[in-house]
Amino acid sequence: MKKDSMNKIINDSWGFAEARILNTCFKLKIFDKINDGNNTIEKLVHAYNYNPSIMKSMFFVLINKNILTFENNRYHINSDYFDFIVST
Repeated sequence: MKKDSMNKIINDSWGFAEARILNTCFKLKIFDKINDGNNTIEKLVHAYNYNPSIMKSMFFVLINKNILTFENNRYHINSDYFDFIVST
């Protein structure tokens, strides 16, 4: 029983982290920047002085949530989410 309780706490905490990642992406207009062609870590880091390891970690979560895809060394917004997360 204790193991199930611990797993629930971890899963609930992780849900909060995912929400924070999405909120950060909205505040920094990451999805708009990806849509505008800044769709590699290198371009985002160079153009906006973002921390590359943090960007990779955030994008890893977004890929696992199927919000982003990663093909040919570029990030792309999943078409199912595009209308909801890109403001332009």
